[in-house]
Amino acid sequence: EKPAKVEGEEGEEEEEDPEAGLTEEEKWTISKIQEFEPSIVSAFQLTTQSGPLCEEPMMGVAFFIESLTIKNLPADKMDEGGPIKGQIMSVVKEAGRQAFSKLPNRLIEPYYDCQLQVSTEQYGNACSVLSRRRAKIVGEELKEGTNIFILNAKLPVVSSFGLALEMMKKTSGAANAQLKFSHWELLDLDPDFVPTTAEELEEHGTNTGGIAPNLAKQLINDVRKRKGLYVDEQLVEHADKQRTLSKNK
Repeated sequence: EKPAKVEGEEGEEEEEDPEAGLTEEEKWTISKIQEFEPSIVSAFQLTTQSGPLCEEPMMGVAFFIESLTIKNLPADKMDEGGPIKGQIMSVVKEAGRQAFSKLPNRLIEPYYDCQLQVSTEQYGNACSVLSRRRAKIVGEELKEGTNIFILNAKLPVVSSFGLALEMMKKTSGAANAQLKFSHWELLDLDPDFVPTTAEELEEHGTNTGGIAPNLAKQLINDVRKRKGLYVDEQLVEHADKQRTLSKNK
């Protein structure tokens, strides 16, 4: 049997009250922060699920709330513009998108592992198809006793559409490609890049839209067009004066 507890025996220590020593105003602020925390978390999730570039999920992004001020207003005043929790979600989401847009942005694109079997006669044609689609050849091997090359490449997923059909046409059916998801890779190009310095103007020219298209901007515009979103581009970029070919009689 367990011995009975002796009177006066030292019991468990009482837990300290975390709100001890706080004023009523500070206690009210803490209670409101705890009440609004789920709305802030939901706003963060909404922000990262659809970024401002092309409404795609974000990766490798952190947001820090540096300060938070809550005014003690009556409940009816807080809900004047609608439920206060919904207002907080809208404000935090928009603040996150604007904070993200103020820093240099980059795209992360998915890549396939592409294994290609092609005969030696069509090897050059197969490589030209892959290079035109921004594929990176990481290995090649000749099957012993045959004239079949095995190519291993990393192919952007966005460039893989129609690969089988084009490869069949260019190699007369002598190439067979297999695709498997590999990884995500950073596309280190600024979609908002505009040459400003003398060196940049000399390298890229003044008409970057016509001479050196920005790949990141093109990918963003393609996604936005496919989703029916606004695209900031001109319908006519390089217009020439109309010339009448027929002579007036």
